[in-house]
Amino acid sequence: MIFKDFLYAQMGTSMPRSGGEYVFQARSLSFMSFWPLGNQISYNVLWQGCIYQSLTATAIGTFAIIPLLYSVGLVTNNAAMLGAAVWLGTPVGTYVTILVIAGISIMIAAFSIKFYMEKFQRSIFVVGMVQIAVIFWLLITSDQPTFIADFNAFAKPFFNQPDSYHYIISQAQALGLGPEPFWIATIGLMAFIAFGLIWSHWIIHNFGEVKKAGDLKLYSWVFIGGTLFCAAITLLLAEELIRVCGMPFLTAIGYLAFMQPQAYPLPVQPFHTFLVGMLTNSVPILIIINVGMICWCIQPATNIDVGMSRLVLALAFDRILPAKLGDVSDRFHTPINALLFFYVVGAVIMGALVAFLGFAAAFTGAVLAQIFSYATSGLAGVFFPYIRKDVFNASPSAKWKIGGIPFVAICGLVTFIGQVLLFWAFFAVPGVGITDPRALGVVFALIIGSIIYYEGVKVYRKRQGMDLNMLLTTIPPE
Repeated sequence: MIFKDFLYAQMGTSMPRSGGEYVFQARSLSFMSFWPLGNQISYNVLWQGCIYQSLTATAIGTFAIIPLLYSVGLVTNNAAMLGAAVWLGTPVGTYVTILVIAGISIMIAAFSIKFYMEKFQRSIFVVGMVQIAVIFWLLITSDQPTFIADFNAFAKPFFNQPDSYHYIISQAQALGLGPEPFWIATIGLMAFIAFGLIWSHWIIHNFGEVKKAGDLKLYSWVFIGGTLFCAAITLLLAEELIRVCGMPFLTAIGYLAFMQPQAYPLPVQPFHTFLVGMLTNSVPILIIINVGMICWCIQPATNIDVGMSRLVLALAFDRILPAKLGDVSDRFHTPINALLFFYVVGAVIMGALVAFLGFAAAFTGAVLAQIFSYATSGLAGVFFPYIRKDVFNASPSAKWKIGGIPFVAICGLVTFIGQVLLFWAFFAVPGVGITDPRALGVVFALIIGSIIYYEGVKVYRKRQGMDLNMLLTTIPPE
């Protein structure tokens, strides 16, 4: 992850333009343009811009809204809230959640980037940090016997067991959960962990609009600091969850919920907000926990909308996507048509597929698509100093070398090798990666379809007198 952050800092500040990742991938790999363009259209436009409308909205419903309604409903004995929580977990409820949350995210992204970064992002970050502090306070002041007693009291009607906590562990083992070598279990999850730590470099897609976009030292600290900050909080939270809930229980309940759902009768998925909520009967605290989770989940959703709309703008400027998609609002200075495209295709159309295909299957497909994208960025870093010598020599990263080798090439190689290892683990480690062949089919269908689309556009533009191969050897104007 650290090499990846260094890679994106160097590539982004070398070509500080809107659409960041698209610009440096396409320009550094122009000799094989079909792959970076196929990757950008399939992963960033269709996966990130469109399908993520559904995934992030579903995450907000699963991680925050359903636990909020169910936990508060139990404490207050409110049958309407309990019923709403159950309904939101149905495919129809999931689809409605997608339409509403994606609509809110799109509207926020439609305002200026100054409003988004200086007002919206800062506000939800403060709320999110309050939530983290409350979660840590609940965990630090609790212990495993307390959690077991609280969980058993909640779960008894569903499992019909006096000790549901230990029953879950034995049931998971009976259904096939067994101990594995620690390193295998860990490496198999690295792709998913990386998926949750990718957001620190997301601003590169907006480098055409932010200050000091060419400051390599600044953005190296920003990207690496963001990753380490998120990793530290994640590790500390995981340590406390393991101490209070117990690793055998966490492994077992996750196994039942996601690998053996027929043996998981609980109405809420076992994410940390739900488990930590077991430790309190305070309605205000339950609201803080889950509203804070909404803030953490809406942030990547709006980040995607802001960043990917700029990427679509860059693709439209290069005439790879229809020029109309790149139209910028005179009032808000944002690519409104790109945002509307994301909502219609991502929430309205693909939202139905995600709701009825299943969240887990679609999520694993997104992680695999991300592996392909990072591998492509790694290759771009390797070739950048040699294919785009003029741009590299004029960039701040030209001064960073180890033994005469450009540091950006080293970071690119390490990133590429790391993604190859994750690709192997994604398929080789049992229980990790693609468990639904339909999701695998979606990933490769989007990549192949995007490559075919790009090659068709290239032929079409050549008939109009525009050589896209030549265009991709130049850096877009500021």
